[in-house]
Amino acid sequence: MELTRRDAVVVLALTGAGAGVSGRLVEQLDDDPFAESVAALAGTVYPSAVELDGEFVRTYLAGRLEAERSEYGYVMDAFDTLDEHAMRLYSREFTDIGVGRREDVLRDLGVDAASAERHGSVPERIRYLVDELLFVLYTSPTGGRLVGNENPAGHPGGLESYQQEP
Repeated sequence: MELTRRDAVVVLALTGAGAGVSGRLVEQLDDDPFAESVAALAGTVYPSAVELDGEFVRTYLAGRLEAERSEYGYVMDAFDTLDEHAMRLYSREFTDIGVGRREDVLRDLGVDAASAERHGSVPERIRYLVDELLFVLYTSPTGGRLVGNENPAGHPGGLESYQQEP
């Protein structure tokens, strides 16, 4: 199951955050270390059935940054600590280690037990982004199919979809 730029645009439109994101903004995130770290994080927390298209993460981030760049600065700063922690454990940045080791880094930082808080501690800020990434996955029509929700709230599905049993 491949998530594409279109999936990100659909979710951004649904949430009203950067729905009109331009291709120029997305291109600015090409080879951006933060975008690469977020893609690595998504690859770690998403189910293995999901194939990430690089455009998906960059489009989503461009929309969020366009809507509230100053607020996202807190989240972006947390990724410096994430890389530092990965360097301490494995002598490589977070994006350069395998999924299993990324999970270890997140667990060692306490991200799995942290509450999501955009202005909180480093684990809380990373958890905030993990929760956002999962929200984007499961509210997109493509990702919603993973959990049997092929027509998430807010997406048109026609009369037939409302007459079918769950």
